[in-house]
Amino acid sequence: MSGYTELGTFLSTAYDLSVQSTGKPIGHKYYGVTSSGVSLKNHSRKSAMAIATDPKVIPTGTKVYIEFEEPYSDFNGIYTAVDKGGAIKGKKIDLFMGDFRSNSPHPSVYQFGKRNVKIYKVD
Repeated sequence: MSGYTELGTFLSTAYDLSVQSTGKPIGHKYYGVTSSGVSLKNHSRKSAMAIATDPKVIPTGTKVYIEFEEPYSDFNGIYTAVDKGGAIKGKKIDLFMGDFRSNSPHPSVYQFGKRNVKIYKVD
């Protein structure tokens, strides 16, 4: 793919803005605010196109093209690394699924599970 540098296959999980995913309940001063200061509050996956990464592997602010296998190929696209997490180490990413305005995880987070994805850095 021209304009892209292949970074390889990564393990992807999913998260939302629930307490389980972020540790911050609705109404918390920093609800929806990522480690880089980007607010994901009131965003869907499509409007945010955001991931959490290990900044040693994919630095914060980096744009990447992610290629998903079926049944998630409609998720293919350019995402921005805006967050990091304690469990995100090495070739792993956490895909932001959306702000569902709930302190409990949305079913889509569990349905996504763990998936291998191909990642390309946007040059």
